Amino acid sequence: MNKLIQKLLDSGIKNAAQEHQWLKDSAESEQQLSTWVDDRSKGKPLAYILGHVDFFGLNLTVNEHVLIPRFETETFVELFLQHTPKHKPYHILDLGCGSGAIALAIKKHLPKCNVIGLDLSLDALNVALSNQRNYPDIHIHWVQGDWLNAINLDKIDIIISNPPYVESDWQDSSIFFEPNTALYSGKDGLDDIKKIIHQASQHPHLELWFEHGHEHDLSKIISSSWNIQKFFDHSGTQRFTHLTSKKKHV
Repeated sequence: MNKLIQKLLDSGIKNAAQEHQWLKDSAESEQQLSTWVDDRSKGKPLAYILGHVDFFGLNLTVNEHVLIPRFETETFVELFLQHTPKHKPYHILDLGCGSGAIALAIKKHLPKCNVIGLDLSLDALNVALSNQRNYPDIHIHWVQGDWLNAINLDKIDIIISNPPYVESDWQDSSIFFEPNTALYSGKDGLDDIKKIIHQASQHPHLELWFEHGHEHDLSKIISSSWNIQKFFDHSGTQRFTHLTSKKKHV
């Protein structure tokens, strides 16, 4: 067996032959391939090594400044699109946009909507802007800011967010290489979601969509002034929540 494939297998990578082929197809030299295999065997995500990942029909640049978009987030976008009328020109805010995956996918499928991507990290926004340049027909307005403090919410209709939601004491090799600021959110993993809901509660016209951890039940942290819809991923785990203010319908 190829020594590089064996090295990947020995590090616990089950589809070692396929990953080796992907790395080989992109490497410019045998030395680079060997270096990439070393990196992968140490746990570095394949997407970071190759520098890109496919998401909802888009090929996106990713690096250590942004989370790698997951399959669950594709499900999140799919649910959002299913429940958002295509003919209405909504103003949609993607909070914690990272690589721009959610914002770009939504704008691609809801071209009449105005989509804003916001992130605190300038490095992340540079990745998002780079991704937008690869799709010149998709126009996004990018904003640097701390959650809702940088936006006039009177001009926003819908907020969608895949915010940090990992508990501060949880560690796993699967996220070791990804930016902590995009992962961790306090002891229960809900600090950022609580902050967003609190800020949004002053604007009852807003709809809120969240991706969150499988152990999170947002009905336990919201006031009675919110209507709540819970949605599940393809494994049957409750991972997504839609909130609308009851005051909106008064």
